[in-house]
Amino acid sequence: MKENDNIKVNIIDEDNIGNGICKVDNFIVFVKGALNGETLEITIKEVKKRFATATIKRIIFPSSKRIIPKCKYYNTCGGCTFLHTTYDNERNIKLKYIEKLFNRKINYIKNNNEYNYRNKVTLHVKDEHIGMYDEKTHELCEISSCLLLNPLINNKISEIKRFDLSTISEIMIRVINNQIMISVTSSKDDINIKNIKCDSLYINGKLIKGEEYLIDVINDYKFTIYPDSFYQVNKEGMINIYNIAHDYIEKCDTLLDLYS
Repeated sequence: MKENDNIKVNIIDEDNIGNGICKVDNFIVFVKGALNGETLEITIKEVKKRFATATIKRIIFPSSKRIIPKCKYYNTCGGCTFLHTTYDNERNIKLKYIEKLFNRKINYIKNNNEYNYRNKVTLHVKDEHIGMYDEKTHELCEISSCLLLNPLINNKISEIKRFDLSTISEIMIRVINNQIMISVTSSKDDINIKNIKCDSLYINGKLIKGEEYLIDVINDYKFTIYPDSFYQVNKEGMINIYNIAHDYIEKCDTLLDLYS
């Protein structure tokens, strides 16, 4: 087996990042976008010491859980890896992987927002084109919107494309309670994107206009969010986790009261 070989295989397993797994002469091969049970013709892309990677050349026998990705950038953009299968199957694959890691059954925290849930994105700019890097490369995949992003972010991407991007290398957009924060990395400080409509704008780490930070409230707790702040990108998922933690703490407090 060598790079660029075309081989017919049967997929026997899946990993947690969207690859199917097969064996060629007892050698493990990870196939991007493949699903368990499929028969495929694959193209070997890279052969390493302990495994190889491949892409799908032809689907001979598809999985019943395979779907047509709704995103037109899916095959080139490195932003997500499970749009080729159903949302339920994606969750089952990840659940099985976690249970294998911990060798036990776990309770899955279910979210219902399959699309438009991300409240933050960092976009790259190259030759005045804005987008995301292709998977594992620095080749830019230009986008105009993303199915996973909050619609306000997608609207802002369209607006940003109208500005001069020649000196800009990176743009972060975050939405908190319908307020928009933008942070730009540029070779110049004085650029026309400073005229963009938003609630908070930073250029090269300096506040140019608007609020210094945005505020979000989760279960009566206030969070101040700056451009570099870590904050969960899926608010529904975050609230679910916080509620479970809150219930657990209340139960612990009740037990302490009983035995104190």
